[in-house]
Amino acid sequence: MKVEVCGLHLDALTTHQAVAAVDEAVQARRQGRAARALTIFSVNVDMLVKAKRDPVFAGELDQAGLLLADGTPVLWMARALGHHLPERVAGSDLLPLLAERAAMQGHRLFLFGAPPGVAARAAECLTRAHPGLQIAGTFSPPYGFEGQEDERQRALEVIQRARPDVVAVALGAPKQERWILSDGVRTGAAAFLACGGTFEMLAGIKKRAPEWAKRASLEWLWRLAQDPGRLARRYLIDDLAIVPVFTRALLRRLGRAPRRR
Repeated sequence: MKVEVCGLHLDALTTHQAVAAVDEAVQARRQGRAARALTIFSVNVDMLVKAKRDPVFAGELDQAGLLLADGTPVLWMARALGHHLPERVAGSDLLPLLAERAAMQGHRLFLFGAPPGVAARAAECLTRAHPGLQIAGTFSPPYGFEGQEDERQRALEVIQRARPDVVAVALGAPKQERWILSDGVRTGAAAFLACGGTFEMLAGIKKRAPEWAKRASLEWLWRLAQDPGRLARRYLIDDLAIVPVFTRALLRRLGRAPRRR
């Protein structure tokens, strides 16, 4: 079931249901039943703002096989708009569970993106945590590779040669979503997960917020404290643009404002 939140149509799934969907996609591809790869994108407040400002990006997000809610504020907004999303499904939570399932089922996992060396370190952490996990490979493309045809082709060939079942992509939004839809699906993998800064968290370069902060919906503040130079404008200025967007959506639900064209 899909629910609309500020113009995007999110899937009302749990993390474990998303893992099961990936497992099914891999099995279907191996049995020759899958016509297209499963693409999984997670939406937080920043993504909602980007999508509202960029209709092309909004359309790209709606092409996802699964579009999941990443962030408690997204759950709150959905609830206020009369919808139910069962839980937050963050890429940083989903990738370790996918690795666990991959180790059990024999799925091959590829880590693509992040700065040089980070994907390899993240892969080492995953294999230590999940014995038997098959890492098909890791690759960190050079900055700006998406604008260079030779580098795009190189990345494509590296992944094709590795023959992974699942590819986790950490390039940041909207680059990672666009790469998955344009190039990733050409690699032959069964499923793709856009997971932002997850590799850096797995590698220990950045610390994930403790459980108390996540329960209190303060993970954004934890991340801001770790990287204020990069995140201050995003969290404290840019993301505030969601307030009028959500307000209009709420007023439409209450019948007090016309739908904007």
